Amino acid sequence: MGSLAAMSIWTRPPDLHEINRTHVVGLARHLGIQITDFDNESLTATMPITAALAQGDGLLNGGASAALAEITAGIAGEHCIDATRQCVVGQEINVSHLRSAKAGAVTATARPLRLGARSQVWQVELRDDAGQLIAVSRLTSAILERRGSTV
Repeated sequence: MGSLAAMSIWTRPPDLHEINRTHVVGLARHLGIQITDFDNESLTATMPITAALAQGDGLLNGGASAALAEITAGIAGEHCIDATRQCVVGQEINVSHLRSAKAGAVTATARPLRLGARSQVWQVELRDDAGQLIAVSRLTSAILERRGSTV
C-alpha cells in the first residue's frame, strides 16, 4: 500500500505526511484521527478510543464513529477532484453500528461507490483492533466550484 499503479481513483496522489499536516485539523485533530494508508481505491484513517469519546457505559460514542467516517471519506473525496477549482462538501451520512468498541483504536477505510462530476458516494468500513467490523457508513458529498474559480 501507499503507492499507485496505472488504475487509480486519485487525481493527485495522497501524501500522508501532507494530509496529516493540512487536513487533520479542527475536529479531526481533537479526535486524534490520523490518515495512515491508501491504495488505488481507498484511504484509511485511525482514531484512538479514549475516555473523551466514550458514552456513559464506556462504549465508543456513535457520533465519534460518524465523524471518523465523514472525515476519512471527505479527505479521500478531495483527492479525487481538481482542488484548485473545486471542493467537496458532505450532504448526507448514515452509520449502521454493528458491534461495540471500548478500547484500542478504530480504523476507517473509505472506498468510492460513485465518483461523479457533481457528487460522490463513499462507503466507509470501521473496524476495531481485532479487525472486527464495528460499523458501516455511507457518505454522499457534493462537488462545488470554489468561489472565484473561472470555469
